[in-house]
Amino acid sequence: MSSIKSVYLCGVHVSNHTCREIEQTIGGFLQGAEARHIVTVNPEFLYRSVHDPIFREVLNTADLQVIDGFGVTCAFLWHGQRAQCRMTGVELMWQLLDHADRKNLSVFLAANAFGLTLWQDMQDVIQLRYPHIRISGANIDPQKPHIDADTKADIVLCNFGAPYQELFLHELKKRHACKVGIGVGGAFDFASGRIVRAPKWMRMCGCEWLWRLIRQPKRWRRIVRAVIVFPIYVVLGK
Repeated sequence: MSSIKSVYLCGVHVSNHTCREIEQTIGGFLQGAEARHIVTVNPEFLYRSVHDPIFREVLNTADLQVIDGFGVTCAFLWHGQRAQCRMTGVELMWQLLDHADRKNLSVFLAANAFGLTLWQDMQDVIQLRYPHIRISGANIDPQKPHIDADTKADIVLCNFGAPYQELFLHELKKRHACKVGIGVGGAFDFASGRIVRAPKWMRMCGCEWLWRLIRQPKRWRRIVRAVIVFPIYVVLGK
């Protein structure tokens, strides 16, 4: 991998990888023997990192950081650097599943037991596209996460949302329960159709937050933190 520049945002050193470097790095992780943790760094994560030192440490010690969110690309510009690749959890999830299909890898789906999409629902969605992937999973309480001690898979996809998914995957990494673990947030709900994603033009111009606010007004606090408070933190150099 080439020399990667990073930007210090809200206590986190956020790396600036190209899309090709991300894909190559993931491929290397899946061929290796070590457990790896991938994080998608978005404004909500960085806002939380200011107030949660444990979560901040998890982000800083992840094996691969991927920029997710228009606000983070703007923060890079504020620091005089152009973000080379912005990739969402949904896009990374399908990239990992494509690897799993081509390399005959196993996948474990750690689904929020109280969420809209359970692991069995997501299994059905994946197998429509990749019928031969070996899939297992569990519906888990994010606040009291537990899976069998002998559970192992090449790839773990977790949709608990922050901070629970990252803390859960950080512990799985310590147990060497997978080759690659990644938190995918709302990706299960988007893939299953439980939640309709914003049109592409809104995502490209950084207005997805408005779509989410209209369709899910209960998210207003999270949106305020990401759209208003996070930019203030960036300007103040927190």
